[in-house]
Amino acid sequence: DVVPGVVQTDDDIGGKHPKIWQPVAFGPEKHYAYALQWFAIAFALLVIYIVLNTKKISRIK
Repeated sequence: DVVPGVVQTDDDIGGKHPKIWQPVAFGPEKHYAYALQWFAIAFALLVIYIVLNTKKISRIK
């Protein structure tokens, strides 16, 4: 099972790397932009498919 949460080290461990951690918060705009990108790709592929098949049908006639 996967447990939701974040594991962080304590400052007193003495590692060479400083503890610089801040939560990253993405708003819903990032998700909407990602969805819009995929819909745009799907639309472009649909247009390419229609154009290529229309040319193929007109060559057959």
